Amino acid sequence: MSANPPNIATIPDGTRLPQPSDIGELVDSLNQADSNPRRTVAAVAARAMEEMVELCLSAGLNSGDILSSVADALANQAMKQGYAQGYTVYPSEICADKTRRGLVGELADVRLLLKDLEYVAKVQGEPDTAEKNVLQELQQAKLDGTLYLDMQGTMRRRKPHVNGQGGTRNA
Repeated sequence: MSANPPNIATIPDGTRLPQPSDIGELVDSLNQADSNPRRTVAAVAARAMEEMVELCLSAGLNSGDILSSVADALANQAMKQGYAQGYTVYPSEICADKTRRGLVGELADVRLLLKDLEYVAKVQGEPDTAEKNVLQELQQAKLDGTLYLDMQGTMRRRKPHVNGQGGTRNA
């Protein structure tokens, strides 16, 4: 077993958990010289929301529940901004804190809520091993030529249930 850098958690088999650079560098490596999809924070966040929808479905929400939660979240953000600014802010007018500090704070909120979900679902630690396995699957998909960047520069896998190639929504 190889030594792990300090402060990097390991999974039960003794290997380290995938780090942000592991997945980021894998996805960055998909960028072909002849294509130039630009990877942006907004595009990757939108891709993460797609996975969150799948997570919510797996947790028992239906599409109506998910849409209601998104509408409520947007309404809540508009109300918070309106209160802070002293006038009505509609959901279509929300101006989010797009600073590094704002992003880091929201990432922390999401990460903590995911850990709470692990606890409530009684699957503590299981996603750690699954995460390592998924990263290995993605690395293999890259070798197989089924992992690519879409038009927004986000990672996708070509899957049999979707027709088409590179520019389609396959993940």
